[in-house]
Amino acid sequence: AEEANTLLLLSQNLNADLMDVANAANDVLDPSISTRAVFQDIVKSSAQTKVLFQSNAVAMAKTANDARLLGLNLANIESLSKNILDIESSIAAEFEAELLTGQQLELGRARLFALQGDLAGVTAELAKNQELFNNFGEMNVVQQQAIADALGLGVEELSQSILLQKELGDLTDKQRKRRQLDEKIA
Repeated sequence: AEEANTLLLLSQNLNADLMDVANAANDVLDPSISTRAVFQDIVKSSAQTKVLFQSNAVAMAKTANDARLLGLNLANIESLSKNILDIESSIAAEFEAELLTGQQLELGRARLFALQGDLAGVTAELAKNQELFNNFGEMNVVQQQAIADALGLGVEELSQSILLQKELGDLTDKQRKRRQLDEKIA
């Protein structure tokens, strides 16, 4: 009930009909991602994030969806954005991670997007580091910690994210459609 009330208030702030927002958001969501989880992420997002997306609830839903595809949620992206804006320590952590892993970590554009309050851009830039995430399990614990530090996430958060990405990636089309159907029935 609390989530429904918050979504209703959010749609009123956006001068949009709640059903229109929900229908439009459903059109941009990946079938393997829970619509309920995306809307919960939106409800739980900070007031600042809601203001940043105030004119486009569908873009907010798409960003929450894209974060979920990375095994994260909107709150993780908000936190990561704030952490990479601590420029000096963020660049130092990024450089250390690159030295320890021998792999390039591309966060420069993500910092620019974070500075502009563009969480969709931050999410897209984070996704460009997929090769690094794919190799995460082969790294030693020091390298894993360095990558997590560079992203402003805990090792457990990043590990959980990678496990969720793998789970989503392993779904067949039939399983994705089944998830979507189960979501509509629930």
